[in-house]
Amino acid sequence: KTGEWTVSRVNGPFLGVGYAHDNNARDGKASMTFQVNVPAPGMYMVRVLYPVNTNRASNALVRMGCEGGAMEARINERKESEWLGPCKVAKSVAVTVSNVGADGYVVVDGVQVKGAK
Repeated sequence: KTGEWTVSRVNGPFLGVGYAHDNNARDGKASMTFQVNVPAPGMYMVRVLYPVNTNRASNALVRMGCEGGAMEARINERKESEWLGPCKVAKSVAVTVSNVGADGYVVVDGVQVKGAK
């Protein structure tokens, strides 16, 4: 984690004991990176997990460290999460969620990775 993150349990569902949010800072200083190991080299899809709410960012920045270069996308956390990719991965993929340019709360509960078909 970089920047200020607050743990919350206000909206569900969520994984474990709560999720993290940037307190609607909109300052471009908060990011959270997950390093996810994959079972075998190949193409993978990624999605960020978060509880949906109308006060969330409609444009949270997600960066995936794919083989051959990073892939960026903006996600709408006011709606259910969607799969991003595909991303070519050898051993692991770094997934970073950031509040750069965000227009609401950036919320992170976890990251899910699955093989692309």
